[in-house]
Amino acid sequence: MDLVRDVVEMSGKSELIAIVDNLMPKYPNTHKYSIFPKIIEGNSKDLYKEQKVCIICHVKVADLGVIDKKKYSCQFCYNAVCQGCSPLKCYHPHTLKEERVCMQCYFNAIETKVRNELKTELEASIGEDENKNLRVSLESEVKDLETEIGTLEIHLDKAKSEEERLRKEKMAIFEERSKKTAEIESEHTKETERLNEQIAKIDKEINNGKEYLAKQEKDIETYKQRLEEQKMEMNRLAKAIEVEKEKDKLNDTTVETTFSRSTEKQELIDELNNLKAQIVELQSEQANLQKILASKLNK
Repeated sequence: MDLVRDVVEMSGKSELIAIVDNLMPKYPNTHKYSIFPKIIEGNSKDLYKEQKVCIICHVKVADLGVIDKKKYSCQFCYNAVCQGCSPLKCYHPHTLKEERVCMQCYFNAIETKVRNELKTELEASIGEDENKNLRVSLESEVKDLETEIGTLEIHLDKAKSEEERLRKEKMAIFEERSKKTAEIESEHTKETERLNEQIAKIDKEINNGKEYLAKQEKDIETYKQRLEEQKMEMNRLAKAIEVEKEKDKLNDTTVETTFSRSTEKQELIDELNNLKAQIVELQSEQANLQKILASKLNK
């Protein structure tokens, strides 16, 4: 099979016909009428439908032949073949017309025909008591040919073993590369998940900071409102004190009343100062929170 494949790969249709004519010098250009390939009875006629590669050169084949080579079927062994490995046709005893034949079936038919013709010539040229030397010579030639065929088969087996070794090495390299690619993709996926977790954590911290900042702003507004109320109360008390001063200019209790009003005013001033200090502290804390929030957003 490998010898046929090598011959097909190195030759076109015209070269194959020339090779056939050289193998059969007695019948030039009559090979398709004098060669009768053997029909493989044990094979199903639909065997080629399930096959995806050429039985000889192992190239991928398909019914349409758009991406891969077009699939044909040998009508003698029913295997799938490409056009390059089945360029010839031979007479088919069932259909009674020329049908496509693969080079494996064709070469087997040639080998059988040559052997039969040699055997016939040998039997015809040798009598019981004459031409014994010719018989010995022909038998020796046949043995030499068989020895040469055996040697060729050994070389073909070695070549096949080497091809299998190279195929296994190629497959090992492919598996190693696939393994490394899978490891890289796994590391990339883990790194992506880690970064997503960090982003989610930062987003959560930012949202918490925004909520805390909003609360602080609300507290500041509350303190400001209280401060305004205190200011209004102080203004009211100041006006009341002025009115009382005018009324009590001639009254002996003026000093005592004024002192009482002054004490109440001082308490309000102290409370006002405390509120201002709290507002300043809240504004400082708000500024720090804004800086932290801005740094996290920049990350």
